[in-house]
Amino acid sequence: FLGVLKLALGDGYDIMAKVRLADVVSVKKGIGRAEWQQAFNRIQSKHLDFVVCEPGDSTILLAIELADRSHEKQSRQERDGFMDDVMKVAGVPLHRFTAKRSYSVQDIRAVLLAEQETAKEAVPAAPDGAPNCPSCGAKMVRRTAKTGANAGKEFWGCPNYPKCKGVVTI
Repeated sequence: FLGVLKLALGDGYDIMAKVRLADVVSVKKGIGRAEWQQAFNRIQSKHLDFVVCEPGDSTILLAIELADRSHEKQSRQERDGFMDDVMKVAGVPLHRFTAKRSYSVQDIRAVLLAEQETAKEAVPAAPDGAPNCPSCGAKMVRRTAKTGANAGKEFWGCPNYPKCKGVVTI
């Protein structure tokens, strides 16, 4: 899958495999120590199969899970639901692909591009032209990328960054 994913995305992304969920999300501050520890215990031993990032600054763009037959079990479905909820709150798209012997570059690319376009279409514009964040709904602010492949290019960024990493291209 990794080889096909690299071909589908091209050279413009960094792809990391087997990433610990606790390295992608964190438990919110301001809760009691016991509650924090319980929440951390739920994320510390779970992993994402792949995480796709911006090169240079490693901004997380999306995560990918491969679903084999074990995902048909009730316990795995509960885990998958938990992962879906966590990633939604974090504002990171999570894509699931069925594990199989071979994959089509075009199929993987089509799925990732289709979901990216759907997310862009779902972003309504505010009266002054600034869109609302696709992740948290806040009115976005115009920013300019300082590093990476998009250095110098403008984009809409979520004002709640780094808690929310919502981005819309201009």
